[in-house]
Amino acid sequence: MVKIFLIEDQASYRDSIAQLINNHENFNCEGIFECFESAQKRILQDKPDIVLVDIKLPGISGIEATKIINSLSPETAIIILTIFDDCNLIFSALENGASGYILKDDNPENIICAINEVLNGGAPMSMSIARKVIESFKKPNAKTELTKQQITILKLLSKGKNYQAIADDLFISKTTVKYHLRNIYQKLHVKNKVNAISKAKDEGII
Repeated sequence: MVKIFLIEDQASYRDSIAQLINNHENFNCEGIFECFESAQKRILQDKPDIVLVDIKLPGISGIEATKIINSLSPETAIIILTIFDDCNLIFSALENGASGYILKDDNPENIICAINEVLNGGAPMSMSIARKVIESFKKPNAKTELTKQQITILKLLSKGKNYQAIADDLFISKTTVKYHLRNIYQKLHVKNKVNAISKAKDEGII
């Protein structure tokens, strides 16, 4: 019997997927959680075969959870369940160890197919996700697409301005500046402002 954990904060979707899994004769959804924090200890104890995890969880995100699960239980395969088909999220999930990436609006039976594929050594993806991945490799030298506002924020950041000063210059809130910076970091695949400025300069963005 394949031991499966499900981490999903939307109750109705969580219940339907758990039922779908348990209706399969070879699968058992042994752990059902609404956030990663509540699942972490059980994952370490039980070492499930597969964890299905929503990418946008309250608290620790699905991407960060994927990274932690890989450290807690390297033999556990992770399949991302999400409504988001953003390339940055896809690659972040894969870079952190996800074995598959399935959109929630796909046919629910695709989740069963994805589980079987992972068990057989595959890396299942929704068709639209696979197309995005393929297209991204066709344009390896394309510049990262940032909005005008994001480029302006990076330029001001490179001049040594702090978040509040940038907010004042652009007539936006400090919270909005931080929101833009999170998106910039995701798009540039970096973790901090120093690397963001450096990469933006290397790519000729600023």
